Amino acid sequence: MRINRKITRTLAPAAVAGAIAIGGAASAFGAPAVAQFGATQSLNAGLIVTDYTVSNLRPSDDVVNFPVSGRLWEATTTVDAAQGTATPTIMFFNARADSGQNYRALYQGSAPEGVNPMPLPQGAESTGKIYFDVTGAMPTSVVYNDAVTDRLIWG
Repeated sequence: MRINRKITRTLAPAAVAGAIAIGGAASAFGAPAVAQFGATQSLNAGLIVTDYTVSNLRPSDDVVNFPVSGRLWEATTTVDAAQGTATPTIMFFNARADSGQNYRALYQGSAPEGVNPMPLPQGAESTGKIYFDVTGAMPTSVVYNDAVTDRLIWG
C-alpha cells in the first residue's frame, strides 16, 4: 500500500497541474471534494499538498485538556505531507449533522491522542484524533472548511 502511495505522490503534481490547466480541479475551484470515511483526499495550497484521511467518526471516551459542553466526539485522522512541508490545520475541521449544524474541532488545547499540530516534512505523516464538542444533533460527516468554503467532505 505504501508503494502505491509513493507512486501516486510522484504523479500527483503533474495530475494537479493538468487539472488546473483544463479547469477541472474541483476542490480548488468549485464544489468540494466528497469521499467516504477512510478515503484520502488532497488539499492543494500551491507548492504544498497535504493529504488527509478521516475515519471513525464516533462518540469519544478520551480525556481531553479543554472544556466540553456537550458530548465529546472524535474522528481518526492521518495527515500526510505529500508535497512540501505541511502543517496540519485542525482548526478548519468541523463535524456536521444532517441538519447542517457544525461543531468546530477542539484545537485550542492539546490532547494525548490528538493530531500533532507540528509541521511535517515532505513524505512524513502523522495520525491522531480530531475532537468535536457535539451539543446538538448527531454528526454524520466531517468537513474541512477553510473559513470561506467547504473544501473536503467525508461522510
